Formats: sequence, structure tokens, C-alpha cells
Amino acid sequence: MCNFQICSFIDTKDIKYLVSAIIVGVLVTGNGIHSYFKEKKDDRKATEQKKSLVHNSKCKEAKWREEFYDYKANHTFETVSKKGMKHDLKKRYRTKDNFLLVKLGCVFIFFGIFLIIYQTTPSNICIGIFGIVLGMICTVRGISIFTAKPVREFYRRDCDFEMLEKSYRKGKMLSYKDNGINLGTTHIIVYNLNNIYAIDYRIIYDVVKKIVRVKKYNNSVAYAGDEYRYYVEIMVRMPSGSHGEIDVEFNEYQCEMVINEYRKTHYSPTQENIVAEQIDDTISV
Repeated sequence: MCNFQICSFIDTKDIKYLVSAIIVGVLVTGNGIHSYFKEKKDDRKATEQKKSLVHNSKCKEAKWREEFYDYKANHTFETVSKKGMKHDLKKRYRTKDNFLLVKLGCVFIFFGIFLIIYQTTPSNICIGIFGIVLGMICTVRGISIFTAKPVREFYRRDCDFEMLEKSYRKGKMLSYKDNGINLGTTHIIVYNLNNIYAIDYRIIYDVVKKIVRVKKYNNSVAYAGDEYRYYVEIMVRMPSGSHGEIDVEFNEYQCEMVINEYRKTHYSPTQENIVAEQIDDTISV
């Protein structure tokens, strides 16, 4: 009798929706529980790996060294353009990936104009205006990168470009994603999407590897795994006495190549090697 009264409040047409809602709720809850325990498991695994990462023991293993030498044999340092540093740096900004941002911006602008002209409801007009603004931002940013704005700004600085040119031409170059490094004879040149740095070897007191663990989340909620990113960290001491770091992202084998090259040609420590092992989410080795 009780069951009949409860069911009498539910329209038979809505039962299938109720069942669907229950199933979805169970699946979402199950996925949340799975994500939670997966994150905790990966956290424990990361904690166990910290010691070996800090002491760089992985890079001393025979298997890893074999993989590293295979990579190094097939991915040597890059050749710098014979036309000089300025031409070489500009070429590194003028890539298909960077021009893609310009194309994406044009698509947003076209889509926004279409909505404003042909779909004149208030909501569509607002979406169209947003699309135009977003498109203009993407286009301006894309043009700035593709036309090598950081190179133009770099050449406006008060630097001895004759010395930098000689250093760059004789340097060893590596690039990864949107950044790269040139290990020259007197300076290290670092470039990324926003800036170019010329670093005198005399203010560098070490070049180390920094490992960052990055957690990934689906829709910023459900844990979806983690990954490790590798950086070459250039540690500098300014004449004023202040310290600073410049990070350049590479894969783990490229990091080893850069650090080995630096220590082979320019590393002459005046004190015990200073490495800040911050083993929360960032590890320097």
C-alpha cells in the first residue's frame, strides 16, 4: 500500500527520466570516487619518486643512459642560420603553429560579424561582439608573434650586438615547443614567445634541471592524471648581489644535453654547487 502511494505521485511518463537521472548520478558519483582514489594513489607514487628525482638517480641508470645516448645520436644540436642571429631568431617565430593563431582570430571575427548581421537577437549580438573582441585579441597576438616582435624589441636594447653575434654563430642551439636556447661562446641566448634574454656567462653560477609535476583535471573538477615537465633553470647572480632564475622548457633528454654542454665548456664553480631542492611540486636537480 505504501509503495503504491509513493508511486502514485510519479507520472509513468517520467519514470524513464527518473531512472536516467539515477543512472547518471551513480556514474558521476562513481567517477568522482575513482578520480579521488586515483589522485591519492598518484600522490603517493610521486612522493616515493621524489628522492630519486632529487638525487638524479634515474639519469644514472643504465637503461636511461642508453635511451639518452640513442636520443642524442638522432637529435643533435641545431644548426644556426648562416645569415646571422637576427635572421635565425625571426625564423624561429615564423612558424605554422604561430600563424595558426592569426587564422583562428580571423575565424572568430567572421563568426561574430555573421551573428550580428544575420542573427539579430540580443543574445546572438552579445555572442557576436564577444567573438569579434576575442578574434581581435587572437589576431593581434598572432601577428605580434609571427612578425617576431620580441626580436625587434631585443635589438632596441643597449647591447654589444657584435659580440652577441659572434657568440651566437658559434653557439649550440636547441629548441622545444615555443622556446629555445643558444649556448654561445660568451653568452647564452634564450627565446620564448614573449622575450629574448642575453645572459653573460660571468653572472651564471649554475645551470640545473627543474622538474615540475602538473596535475590534470577534467572540467577543472575530476582528476585525470599527471605529467612531469622538465626545465633547464639558469641561475644567475647579478652584480648587485641579487639572485634570479630563467626557466626554459625542454624534454628530459634535451635538458641533459644542455646541462652537460654547459658544464663541459663553462662550469667552474667557486663554491659548493647550490641546488634548491623544492620537493613539493617542483624539483631542481
